[in-house]
Amino acid sequence: MHNKMDKAFSDQQKLLKRGGNGGGAANTGKKSKASGRGHKPSGRRSGGADGTTGADGSEGRLNKRRQYAVSFKFSDVPDKRPCLSLENVSFTYPATSSQEGDGSNGEPNCILTNVTLAVNCSTRACVVGPNGSGKSTLLHCMTGRLQPSGGEVKRDSSLRIGHFHQHFDTILPLHTRASAVDYLRSVEQERHAEKAPGSFQLQEETEATGKRVQKHRQLLGRFGLESSAHTIPLAELSGGQKARVVLASFVLLRPHVLVLDEPTNHLDLESINALIVAVEEFEGGVVPRNPPLSLLNPHYECIFDF
Repeated sequence: MHNKMDKAFSDQQKLLKRGGNGGGAANTGKKSKASGRGHKPSGRRSGGADGTTGADGSEGRLNKRRQYAVSFKFSDVPDKRPCLSLENVSFTYPATSSQEGDGSNGEPNCILTNVTLAVNCSTRACVVGPNGSGKSTLLHCMTGRLQPSGGEVKRDSSLRIGHFHQHFDTILPLHTRASAVDYLRSVEQERHAEKAPGSFQLQEETEATGKRVQKHRQLLGRFGLESSAHTIPLAELSGGQKARVVLASFVLLRPHVLVLDEPTNHLDLESINALIVAVEEFEGGVVPRNPPLSLLNPHYECIFDF
C-alpha cells in the first residue's frame, strides 16, 4: 500500500514539474519538455488583470483606459480688426411672482450694472466669480444672445464669435433630425453666404456635398467623435459628443473671438489637453468663464472678477 502511495506521489510531482502551475520551468528559466517539443498554448486564453485581451476576445477584469489620438486646432483668424465693446451695460431679469417659502420677493433681479469693457482679437481675459454673479449673463450679452436692459453693446459687422456654453439646445438643432455632419455643413454654408445664425436648413445630397461630407467626417474624427455618431440625430448624442461637435464647428466658422463657458465639463483628459493646446495656439481673442488652472497662462492679463 505504501509503495503504491509513494509511486502516486512521485508521479504527481513529475507531472507538476513537466506541466507547470505558473511556476516550475517558467520560474527557473529552463524549458520544460513540453515546450521543447513545440508545445503550443491553448487557443482559449482569458484576459489578464492588466487589461490585455485574450485570443477568445475576452477582456481582463481591470481594463486599461482606452487610448486614442485627438487633435483640436482652430482655424487662423482671417482679419484681426473686428472687435466689440460694452458701454455702461446693465441687465435685469424681470420680476417673478413670489411664492410662500421660495425665498423670492417678487422684485426684478439686477445682475449686471454699468459694465464697460472692450474685446478684440488680442484679448485674453477670464471671467471669474461665484455662482449667480452674472458671468454667463455677461457672455450672453457680449455674443448677442441676450439684449441688455441698459447701456450699449457695439459689435463690428464682420465680427464672428465662437460661443461655447452648456445649453446645447440653443446652439445645436436638437429639435430636428439633423446629424453632426448636417450641422457642420450648415455652419459652413452660413459663413460663406453670410446668413444670420439659426437659419439651419437641411440640403439635398449632391456629388459636391458628398465630398464636403467626407471632409466634415474627418474633422469630427479629429475632435474625437466616433464615426458611428456622425450621422445619427444630434439629440441622441451624449453631452461630451455634443461638445465635440460644437468645438469642431469653430474650425468652419473661423471666429475672431472664442467665448468659452466652462468648455471642459463634458470632456475627457485627452480632449482637455488638446483644447488647452488649441486655445494657446489660437491667434484670436479668448474669453473663458471659470477656466481650470491648466487652461490659463501668463498671457491672460485681464480678469473680469465679479
